[in-house]
Amino acid sequence: MTIHHLIPRSRGGDSSKKNLKKLPWPLHDAWHTLFLNWLPEEIFSQIVVMPEVLYNNFHKQLAWEAVFHYSWEEVKWLESVRLDVMGQLLTGWVPIDYKISWEQVNQGVWNICCANCSMSHCPFHCHRQQPFESGSVLYYCYWPIHKDLLHFIIFPRC
Repeated sequence: MTIHHLIPRSRGGDSSKKNLKKLPWPLHDAWHTLFLNWLPEEIFSQIVVMPEVLYNNFHKQLAWEAVFHYSWEEVKWLESVRLDVMGQLLTGWVPIDYKISWEQVNQGVWNICCANCSMSHCPFHCHRQQPFESGSVLYYCYWPIHKDLLHFIIFPRC
């Protein structure tokens, strides 16, 4: 067993009881294989976009199943699975009093997806780094993200 810092010490986390989680070594290694020392906002941004960096090698592919009990393909393609993964993140991998910033998640999506996008006609550029909203869907470029997927971030925990 080892002690995992939910908010990494290198990113401002402390060693208080609420920021520590006891884990088996293989699970701890799997977590850091996927998410290095990222903050919750960075992790949520990555999961919203699901870029290749999250599954581009065999160790990362195995880590998805070790940490969340889903294959990376399920996380990438099934919105219901990503919603469950986000729920698992909030209930087991983020300190209870940590406030996740929607603005930082949104900026993270911009940094991952849009800042290096070669689509000159992308509607995202017209909305000043905010997603285009239509009904229950947010559009980053032409890729829809249902608000349900971001429910835990947009509506903070009680």
